[in-house]
Amino acid sequence: MAVYKQTTRQEGKQRQTTLQKELGRLSQMNNEELAQEVQRQLDANSALEVKSESEHEDEVVPETRNGEADAGAERDPEDGDDGPRYDGNNRSADDPIYDRQLVAEQTLAEYLQEQLADRRLTATEQLIAEHIIGNIDDNGRLQRQPRDIADDITFGEGIEIETEQVRAVLQMVQQLDPPGVAATSVQECLLLQLRRKRPVTPDVQLAIDIVSDHFDELAAHRYDTIATALETDDRHVRQVHETVIKRLNPNAAAGFSSGVTDTTQHITPDFVVTREDDDTLTVTLVNRIPELQISQSYSDTLEHYTRHAPATMAERNEVRNIRDSYDRAEIFLRVLRMRRENLFAVMDAIVRRQHAYFMSGDPADMVPLRMQDIAEAVNRDVSSISRAVNNKYVLMPTGNLRPLKHFFVAGMGPRGKAADPEAPTQRAVLHALQQIVDTEDKRSPLSDSTIARLLKEQGYPIARRTVVKYRERLNILNTELRRDTTATATTINPETKQ
Repeated sequence: MAVYKQTTRQEGKQRQTTLQKELGRLSQMNNEELAQEVQRQLDANSALEVKSESEHEDEVVPETRNGEADAGAERDPEDGDDGPRYDGNNRSADDPIYDRQLVAEQTLAEYLQEQLADRRLTATEQLIAEHIIGNIDDNGRLQRQPRDIADDITFGEGIEIETEQVRAVLQMVQQLDPPGVAATSVQECLLLQLRRKRPVTPDVQLAIDIVSDHFDELAAHRYDTIATALETDDRHVRQVHETVIKRLNPNAAAGFSSGVTDTTQHITPDFVVTREDDDTLTVTLVNRIPELQISQSYSDTLEHYTRHAPATMAERNEVRNIRDSYDRAEIFLRVLRMRRENLFAVMDAIVRRQHAYFMSGDPADMVPLRMQDIAEAVNRDVSSISRAVNNKYVLMPTGNLRPLKHFFVAGMGPRGKAADPEAPTQRAVLHALQQIVDTEDKRSPLSDSTIARLLKEQGYPIARRTVVKYRERLNILNTELRRDTTATATTINPETKQ
């Protein structure tokens, strides 16, 4: 009896481990990938089959409003009393309420992860690399400094990480393709590309010296100043600028946002959030897969052999094979259900935290949000949240299609600590900065100090050096290079106002 109990416990533990591994694998998939996986399972396991229309046409699907089903809606009896309520089927792949958007077949993040798979990384290095890649913007530049990423992991995931560890992994990521990826500025992006050029000709070395030590002078086209400092002539500097530096790509991710090949695919959102007449938000988990069930013939065969023990070796082998297929099908169906519940719980929690932003679509309405916050809200670990939001998209009530990672934004609070929910986010500051520059008098553009003062007046107290960093992140040129003597003034410049 003791041996039987121990064997049963071991089998139960193995089954739970299999469930968790499969859940982790399927959670990372988006709608398109999951549809392909379902088809693969159908082809590989004859115990699985698509439920016919007549078998599920009477099912009632609950409507969801911020995670709460309408009164009277029925629930899947296997969902349990504590699980989130969701709408998994009332949006189909062919529903015309949104326009599908063309994207590259392979994202920059996927391309980088693919290259990292060939390197022998420790678990800690892999975690750091994922955070670095997750903070690379559409231009291929790193949005957060190594110290901030170290704090994100330390305080967000409870793993003590030093800044130097992040810097070491960052250097590894910066060695990947495309050249210049994960740079923290345009200057560093160009330098990373120049330092990979072979052979290192005199012109390449001069280009490295110019970009490394005289980038501001280069931006202002002060060739004579650079020539004097580097003990060469201005014609040589100008020639290197034209033939070497200008041929570099300041946006390392160019091509990934619009497609790395001529073959593109349509993105279908994994979620749709709609705004109702009473200003409530309804969260819908888009269904892209057919309703599945275990084949009735497999169930009947197992039931038969439960009543009548197999008498021959052939029958025993048949039972073993049928039970194996049955168990794999049962696990897959259960994992699909768990995935659906987990994804909905995560999306519901995100909508609750970013409710104002979903209502308005204005970046200024976003609140600081960490994956750790969502993990605590849905009682799961951070790694589960990371997998759940990976490569997933939501269609907002405003009509914008956004990746789920878009809703996780750093606050302006003390470094390494959770920011006050009322504090402005970095994204809100970037939006405000862009608006200030867009409306400035191009004949007399604003200085970084003036932009800092105007931002402070809007409730964003940041230093001038932070303005410079954010300006570079937005690809906004410095004051002198923004000046346009042919422009017509449309606004009053605070610096020239009497």
